[in-house]
Amino acid sequence: MRSAIFLMLLFCQIFSSQLLLAGDAISWKIKYGESEEKLAFQNSRNTKVFIEASALGPQSFRIIKNELWIADSLNGRILSFGSDGSLKKHIKLSDMASNTYLEDFAFSYNTSGKPEILWVADAADLTIRKIDLASSREISRIKGDFVQINQLETDSRGRLYVGDYGKAAILVLSSDGSLIRSLPWQLCGFTIGKDDSLTTIEYSENLGYFIVQYNSEGKKVNDIHIGRGSFQNGRIWFETDDSYYISFIPSGGFRGTIYLERFSRNGKFLSKVLLKPRSQMNRFLSETGKEVYFADTDFSLAPDELFKVVSIADFEKSEKPGKSEKKLFEFGKELILRLKGLDLDKLVGMRTKGREILVFDTTGAYLEVNPDKKFFKPKNLGRALRDFAVSENSVICITGQGDIFSDTGKPLIDRVFDSQTIEYSESGDLFLGGSKNSFCVSASNTSEIIDLKKPLLSVPLKDSFMWSVERHPTTGVWQASIVDIFGNSMKRVFRFSRDFEPSNIRLLKSPENDLLVSYWSGSCREIALIGQNSRMFWKIELPEPICQRDIAFDDSGNLLLLEREKDEILLYRLRLSIPQG
Repeated sequence: MRSAIFLMLLFCQIFSSQLLLAGDAISWKIKYGESEEKLAFQNSRNTKVFIEASALGPQSFRIIKNELWIADSLNGRILSFGSDGSLKKHIKLSDMASNTYLEDFAFSYNTSGKPEILWVADAADLTIRKIDLASSREISRIKGDFVQINQLETDSRGRLYVGDYGKAAILVLSSDGSLIRSLPWQLCGFTIGKDDSLTTIEYSENLGYFIVQYNSEGKKVNDIHIGRGSFQNGRIWFETDDSYYISFIPSGGFRGTIYLERFSRNGKFLSKVLLKPRSQMNRFLSETGKEVYFADTDFSLAPDELFKVVSIADFEKSEKPGKSEKKLFEFGKELILRLKGLDLDKLVGMRTKGREILVFDTTGAYLEVNPDKKFFKPKNLGRALRDFAVSENSVICITGQGDIFSDTGKPLIDRVFDSQTIEYSESGDLFLGGSKNSFCVSASNTSEIIDLKKPLLSVPLKDSFMWSVERHPTTGVWQASIVDIFGNSMKRVFRFSRDFEPSNIRLLKSPENDLLVSYWSGSCREIALIGQNSRMFWKIELPEPICQRDIAFDDSGNLLLLEREKDEILLYRLRLSIPQG
């Protein structure tokens, strides 16, 4: 007997007046019943012995150019309705099992952006059918080694992406159904970007959720920490040019409501809406690039209830930036230099090397900046990279392929890592961080790679110790601790407040070995300096980061900041001051 994994279908209730129902947007009201233009349902009203856990009905819908497409799951049909509610297209799948239940569907598009291929997944026989939209005829079937098909998506190359709950994997298939690759999946949804990148989310007990992105070739290229560690059943629904949309069950478990939250590309929380599920449905949200649509129905009330699809207006609005608990310091900015010559859309950020400042992008191009003489020299490593660190004599990088090398071109470790960040200590220890696992390499034995078996947000100190920030395993409260190179906690240094719920945490060590924490708190980007004496010295608000390493300390302990102005990078030195009064 079938029961949906996610609890969702909804009647919308507005949170903080940020998301409003559109008064003049397109909406649909489709009847339940047995005729061609109606949708099938199954509940105690039409079934004498109803043994399912909940009433059944359509499991998926999409909005394509002002047309509503619905999987009439129990009837084995895909229906299309115009903006006036009239039936435009009726596709009846052939040779369906008696217990057919269409789980999801997706489209492949031609070069002009028009849908031409329909893919349909049946939960009963675990097949995916490829349909020609023009003729409504079946082209082929994929009978892969599926266990529980949940989600279908496509990319611009015609490839098909299958989210399989039973395998906990995303299967990437060619247009003829051949398996290209399999990616690990935490059953948290996934989206396909315009550049054929794949984005999903992953959860860890100690850090919460990460947005994780793979490129079109299946290589992990980015992970963004968004926290929400006390939330449950996170699912990413779709992405737009500037946002990700992710739903959660709030802290304490399901009590009739879920949150749909919107995050910027760098993990900034933008807005959320409180949703009340009314039926179990697989895909209950769709977007058109301009608007978000949701289904509002209760299968148990059919046929009296209508299958309604309405738009959520003003979804692009952001909440006003939250306020800091206490602003201890203010800052002024001193412009050092205007920098050019890097790909600003691929900027990694800066590190300091003595008096020099190095600014990199992911192509391997970088600028060597002399802040005293106020000039910079463009250089190039000749290799793409994810992140970089600086030792006394060299630059150490993790490449786009995941290997570790220095700017001399010499590989340092004979292994490829699925990591996104790299840190280096004065004593020579390396720390490699990511959304799944973290690794340490001791300077005393570089052939021994220590797998910490969990993701950590850490930055190494001297003598094989590290600063680390994570949630307490019992209370869930965020804390800063000193850990050893094996990830064992040595000392809890600072505990944040209970309502502290950060996202996109980045760590930086000061010249005095204090810890600088950068994070989003609500819609505010803040940085805080925490000392080894268990005190927070100061906290200030900063502009939205233009890259992952937009701040650094120079050799005098001054904070440096990168900002963007059109096609230039502005390099600032921050001047902190205690406010009067």
